Amino acid sequence: MRDTIPPGSDIANKPFHRMVLPSAHDIGMNSMSTALSLLENAGTGAIKEILGRSLPRVFDIINKVGDKGVNAIAPDIIRALAITQKDSLATILQLGARYFEFRPAKCHRQIQAVSPLEDTWYFQHGAIPGMPYKTFLADVVQFLAEHGDEIIVLQNRWDGVPGECPRPNDDELRAVLDDVLRDKDIRVGNEADMLTRSVQDLRNDKIRLLVLRDTNQVSNYDDDANATLTGDSMVAKLQAMSADPPRGHPITLLQCQATATNIRDVIIASVLDSDVSTSPILATKPVCDAKILPLLRGECGKCLAREESVVVLLNDFFDGATADVAVELCRERLG
Repeated sequence: MRDTIPPGSDIANKPFHRMVLPSAHDIGMNSMSTALSLLENAGTGAIKEILGRSLPRVFDIINKVGDKGVNAIAPDIIRALAITQKDSLATILQLGARYFEFRPAKCHRQIQAVSPLEDTWYFQHGAIPGMPYKTFLADVVQFLAEHGDEIIVLQNRWDGVPGECPRPNDDELRAVLDDVLRDKDIRVGNEADMLTRSVQDLRNDKIRLLVLRDTNQVSNYDDDANATLTGDSMVAKLQAMSADPPRGHPITLLQCQATATNIRDVIIASVLDSDVSTSPILATKPVCDAKILPLLRGECGKCLAREESVVVLLNDFFDGATADVAVELCRERLG
């Protein structure tokens, strides 16, 4: 942002809602460490509950596997079907990600009863826990402290989080953030700040973390279109969307990643051949990126970026190409 929107420049007086922000999908699922700790003391029943709640299409398959087999393959199933990022948050921020969706909740009560994990808020992929919320905030705030002209948007949502995973209220979320910000000269803004203020205004007031909750947004994501191994149905969806761009949403979310984990045969293959190399999420990334990123860089992306809302480019295994496309679109949007 410092390079694209130099402090004090005319372009810095443009409204922040003209930004195009690169984003790492399911940022909390960049490591197996939390999930492995959770599985350590969990019995077969608890493991089946975790996988069934998080990856419903897996449930019928693992129910036919013996207890010993379930315990053995559970880590590889999670690694193949739930891990969406490969880098540390610090690296992902350095690559350019400036928007994150986080699903903070406590671990499933049945599993927490036998878990060695601290009973606190984690990113939840269904019932699979990932990065702790406080760890996420600490890394983000540290990055902002070291990069004085950058602004990050965080949206807390709870899509797909089961009811057995307790959710925090606003006061509990704010308490974690206040603790992380205690010795930092950084202020927190909200949705109104994101939609009504300029980049320079936010910088001047030291508002460099915008925190949202369940903000109304529109997305190209579609269960059927994104359940693909080729990306062709996603291309068709984006082209149709760009022909008649949606309006009236604070955020336009353009997802680059496929969700092949919604294809039953893919799930069966991943489970039966379960090892570290059977991730359909990783396998579809280069196929889809080669089609989706050029599309978003071209007229299709420009049409979708004409809406008066923050535009987000979301991708698995976040990379420089996704960031570069977002930056290029951002420059054009800001004039």
